[in-house]
Formats: sequence, structure tokens, C-alpha cells
Amino acid sequence: MVVSVSMKRKTIVIGILGIIVAVILLFLFLIFLHIIPFDFQEQVLKAQPIEKPQTYITMTEQQLQEFPHLKEAILTGRIIRISWDEARNLLDFFGNKDHYIKYNDQYYEIMIGTT
Repeated sequence: MVVSVSMKRKTIVIGILGIIVAVILLFLFLIFLHIIPFDFQEQVLKAQPIEKPQTYITMTEQQLQEFPHLKEAILTGRIIRISWDEARNLLDFFGNKDHYIKYNDQYYEIMIGTT
């Protein structure tokens, strides 16, 4: 079977166009992943009463006003859903220190995670 030169050229052009389309689709998919925020996993916060730890941060009422969900977790003992921004702010507040606080003469371990 003899294949003409123009037929070979068409096959090569179609193959190259297929590769270009695949690269463009991959690029668009990666942009989509980067732009769209993923809140599929919820951020949660829990304040667990504990015995006095070796190190802790003493929280004042004024400081807790900056973290209303932390105060709610302390007062209710429940697991509280929080935004990514609030989780990030709490982690920034604690820095590299352990997540132990003292509030109203009670000590708490603060746990931040995902569900």
C-alpha cells in the first residue's frame, strides 16, 4: 500500500495539533486549580481543657475578641467550624509555640485541623 506524501503530512499535522490541544487543556486545568479556592475540607477548631502545661500563652478577654470562634470553642467545649483565614490567623498568632493557652485560670490545648 502506497501512502502519498500529502497523506503523511496530514497525519503529522493532525498529531501535532492534537498535542497542542492537549497541552492547552492541561494548562487551562492547572489555571482552574490555582484560581478556584478549595473548601472541600472544612477547618475546625477545638479547645480542650488540660492540666497546666509547661508553656502557654495567657489570653486576655481583649485578645479573645480578635478570635470569636476560639472564645466560642472555649466556652462551649464544642468543635467549631472556622474559615481558612481564621485558621491561618490563629496559627500565625501561635507561631512556632505550642498551642496551649490560659484563660480565666483554666488551661486549654487549642487544636486546629481539617475534617
